[in-house]
Amino acid sequence: MTNEDSMNASGQPGEGGKTAHWPAAEGDRAAGSEDTGEAHPTPAKESDPLQPKMVNVNKERVLVVSLTPENGRETWSQKAEFLLAVIGFAVDLGNVWRFPYICYQNGGGAFLIPYCIMLLLGGLPLFYMELALGQFHRCGCLSIWKRICPALKGVGYAICLIDIYMGMYYNTIIGWAVYYLFASFSSELPWTSCGNEWNTPNCSHVTNITNGGVYLVNFLNVYGPGLAILFVVFIEAAGVFWFYGVDNFSADVKQMLGHRPGIFWRICWFYISPVFLLVIFIFSFLGYQEMLGTEYTYPDWSIAVGWALTASSVI
Repeated sequence: MTNEDSMNASGQPGEGGKTAHWPAAEGDRAAGSEDTGEAHPTPAKESDPLQPKMVNVNKERVLVVSLTPENGRETWSQKAEFLLAVIGFAVDLGNVWRFPYICYQNGGGAFLIPYCIMLLLGGLPLFYMELALGQFHRCGCLSIWKRICPALKGVGYAICLIDIYMGMYYNTIIGWAVYYLFASFSSELPWTSCGNEWNTPNCSHVTNITNGGVYLVNFLNVYGPGLAILFVVFIEAAGVFWFYGVDNFSADVKQMLGHRPGIFWRICWFYISPVFLLVIFIFSFLGYQEMLGTEYTYPDWSIAVGWALTASSVI
């Protein structure tokens, strides 16, 4: 056979007048041996169809590697960085400004007794839960529920909506605090004179001469994210501890820390914390009193808007 007649597997002429052969069936190999006298390689023994083939395994492995992101998410290099980040997230204006007000409104020093009980049996276990979930799965509140409990993926959207409502309340106060902080560095304080644009007799903003701002703050304080937070956190705790399971969650913590959480944490997670949240939510809902002002009666449509605001993050 000549070079022009011989073709290799890619359709190109063979080199040196040698014919490139495709693997053929046993009958074809036998016929070729009898006709040409050429030696053909012995066919390989067929593998058991039940055994995995290396070719398929390699292909699947290449596919998995190609779908795996090359650069993973960043991790904390030191424990101190994580601790400072958590403290910066947990400590805010409410710890300095709102907490003393809540203590004063609910009995002063006597308020600290139920507060410490709830902190020990409810607050710390749930705070531990959220930190462990975020560190293990490395996901935000929107995508993490698709991994642990897809049926409750709406909890993440409710958390984001509650954060928006809280931002409306706290960011306004923080904005005023920042303004007065920078204004206090001036040689003459702006509010000590009457020649400013905002305090002249003929140029006063409506919000500075009416009590609408105070009414709005009270409105958001009553119909804000209070009840919604209790309900959403209860659903979050039930989804993690009852649906995902305390055992699975403890195994995740063990994979990170090298040891399982103690019996105190597991009892709080499975029994005490979800029940506490449910009881507090029920009593808060049943003990709700209509918002009343000393000199102003809120119209019915504002009450309806308030309940719609509360229910929007729950539904």
